[in-house]
Amino acid sequence: MWALAIWQWESKWVFRDSPHTVLLNHADHGTVSDLHFVCAECLAGVSFDNVAITTGPGYESLKLLPGSAERKTRTSQKVTVEAEHFGRSMDIIGDRWSFLIISAAYFGVARFDEFQAQLNISSNILSDRLANLSNHGMLARNRYSERPPRYEYILTQKSLDFYQIPLMLALWGDRWLTVPEGELFVRHHIPCGHRLKVVAICAECSEPVSAASMSFA
Repeated sequence: MWALAIWQWESKWVFRDSPHTVLLNHADHGTVSDLHFVCAECLAGVSFDNVAITTGPGYESLKLLPGSAERKTRTSQKVTVEAEHFGRSMDIIGDRWSFLIISAAYFGVARFDEFQAQLNISSNILSDRLANLSNHGMLARNRYSERPPRYEYILTQKSLDFYQIPLMLALWGDRWLTVPEGELFVRHHIPCGHRLKVVAICAECSEPVSAASMSFA
């Protein structure tokens, strides 16, 4: 599902004036122009502003291991065929700090010192990532102080649409990365109140799609 979400977002925001370099085919009829991600219960759309998240029974037992102090940048890694196809999204997903900054913004973090406190990130790395995300339209800068100049970093429509990508990864993690005490997080679809389960709908035939019925070319 996350690969479908990447394709859908890049079709809208990266290849706005030209066809996506990757074709998405549905076994029932051929090339797909768009996908819709909906709640499996009520079939209403799933978006940033209609998903509620609470901690689950396994949350308190979660122990985070310290990561390596040395992290490679994307330019130092081998670029695979998949990364070439989905390069713009992987610039965010594949970079630890960019992904964490966007994720924090989804939870209401907006100011430089707030990002630093939440993520325990060095000021130079944070400045670099915030500038990069702003330059690519994922965050909008709003000056709230003149002296000294200080900014809030606000989610844009581009980053709100991007939300479906980390959501699909999170739903996968909710299912497969559990602990004996239970799931770490519980997500509900606000319009209907049901536990969130997302399905992708083909824009051409309005039928649900699956890995077995879809192919990339």
